[in-house]
Amino acid sequence: MVSERTFAQVAPEIDYLPAHFSKEDRESIVELAALAIRHVEQDPETTVTVEMLHHVAQTLIEGACDARTLQIFFISLLDAEETEPLKSRYDSDLLQSAHYVAVIRLLSPKDNPRQFPIRKVLLRQLVLKATHDVRVIMIKIAGRLVILDEAEKWEDENLRQRIAREALEVVVPWCDALGLSDWRQKLQELSFKYLSPEQYNYVLDLMADHRHILHDVNDQVIHEIKALLERHNIQAYVSGRVKAHYSVYRKMQTYELNYHEVWDRIGVRILTNSVFDCYYIQTAIEEELYKERRRYQDYIEKPRKPYNYQSLHLTVAGPKGISVEIQIRTYDMHIKGEYGVAAHWKMYGGGEGADSSEDTRFAFLRTQASQLLGDPMDYLGNT
Repeated sequence: MVSERTFAQVAPEIDYLPAHFSKEDRESIVELAALAIRHVEQDPETTVTVEMLHHVAQTLIEGACDARTLQIFFISLLDAEETEPLKSRYDSDLLQSAHYVAVIRLLSPKDNPRQFPIRKVLLRQLVLKATHDVRVIMIKIAGRLVILDEAEKWEDENLRQRIAREALEVVVPWCDALGLSDWRQKLQELSFKYLSPEQYNYVLDLMADHRHILHDVNDQVIHEIKALLERHNIQAYVSGRVKAHYSVYRKMQTYELNYHEVWDRIGVRILTNSVFDCYYIQTAIEEELYKERRRYQDYIEKPRKPYNYQSLHLTVAGPKGISVEIQIRTYDMHIKGEYGVAAHWKMYGGGEGADSSEDTRFAFLRTQASQLLGDPMDYLGNT
């Protein structure tokens, strides 16, 4: 047991623990945090600071992770001798997960990797073979978010770019595979800022005066579509987003577009119960709301290869003449697309060369992520 003095000192520092955590979980986390803090303060070789430790814990909480995730995180910072007394009080699966967090090592400020593409594949294989608990990957992602936040203060530009490159090429595909869209977007934005500062500032300037308009239009479109569905007595789930700077830049580069030609700066997703409803909703939108069609792809009739992705993609002239892409699909199509063969991690480069067993493994971890985080409709996918 940690001393009462250390426990009392650490408890006020962890006032960010959610109220819904049980008393037992809160006491356990405070104790483990005290051990981790002591380890960090006494380790002359570590690059982790106490402030970073708390930042990672808070990032996990903001991501809706549970108490067990925090327990695994704090134990992962301890060495074997410090972990030994915990074996009688914590189950072996939890301790094994903490071990895997320590084993799966991303770049540190001391690293200068060679043969980066090979390292990328090896890391993916290590993650899939070493862990049975999605919390392990989520802890690594949260840690990378914190390090990228810190990277802005570094003087070493090459180091900052190495860390950002690994985040974009390795960690972002993990987010895609697990449906962690908020974390994915933060990693992309920070990496974009460090790797391509001129392009980042260019897109930032393009969107600076326009972004609040996009958010207003996004909210208006969601409201109008929900009202339309209610009038037609159709049950559906409606969500929307404004495209982030990195995603806008990538689309401009890929399709050689100027900013105003990017057709999905606003994206709305509609999930409904049947194929009939998909086409009915599309028709109602075009006849009653937004009559100018700018793009249309029917991936229900002709699924997009190689992942057999199904959805209607309708781009219309929305309020203020701004293009809005509306994706309409059934819940079944959505679940298959998101869980099916871990489609996004391959689509965005994380699964190059993966075999079917690795696809299945990531699909399993994705299911775990949704069960851990709550309502899967809040966490799934990319628009």
